[in-house]
Amino acid sequence: MSTANAAAIDNCVTRKLPLTPTNSRNRFALSNVTEQLGEHQDASIAQETCRELAEHFDGPTGFSLGLLHAYEVECELIARIRMKEQWPAVRGQRKQTRLG
Repeated sequence: MSTANAAAIDNCVTRKLPLTPTNSRNRFALSNVTEQLGEHQDASIAQETCRELAEHFDGPTGFSLGLLHAYEVECELIARIRMKEQWPAVRGQRKQTRLG
């Protein structure tokens, strides 16, 4: 998020704008996108951690780390797909509210 957009959002929050339908939709769309970005970041870090740990283990522990890594790859892909689905709503709100 650019600093101009962040400043505009902070300005809305500090002024405590009433929850009009547009402001409410905006917050909902932004919170969904933020949630998906967080999920993506968490999965990416977990994958890296699994790879690093797997270098030191073999046998059942190494296999389990491989399964966990595969699960985190899937979580990352799901977060990307959801982000792509939700992004048009955020862009549409940006045009309506003139956030930048």
